[in-house]
Amino acid sequence: MKYYILLTAFLFIQLPALGQDRQLKPFPEGEQIYVYPKKGQSREQIQTDKFNCYQQSKKETGFDPSDIPEAESDPPELKDIESPETPGSFDSDYQTPDKGYLKEEAGKQWKDEETIQYNEKKKLYYEAYRSCLEKLGYSVN
Repeated sequence: MKYYILLTAFLFIQLPALGQDRQLKPFPEGEQIYVYPKKGQSREQIQTDKFNCYQQSKKETGFDPSDIPEAESDPPELKDIESPETPGSFDSDYQTPDKGYLKEEAGKQWKDEETIQYNEKKKLYYEAYRSCLEKLGYSVN
């Protein structure tokens, strides 16, 4: 019990301090671009320019790479899915796909469309970010 109290006290004291090192990242983890100064800019100037370009690109495109992606539209509801017409040669309903299967397929299509929209916005953001940095005298890879 004594160790539990000590551990709890340690976490309450240390956790806020751990969050202070968090820095703004204009790109999600694993999506890093490299910025090289062409005009001898200092580290402080590079950080300032990167932040300003992040803000400007976010404002121009409406895309913030540090946000958790959200869907633009709601996923399809079961009531919104129409069952296909059963061809006249079929007499029974068991050969028509059920609505659960159709909802799953509609959900996959919805996810694909949302992913395409997200990737298009992300691409526009990256282009704006790179362009901004290049205008300020950086080489961007």
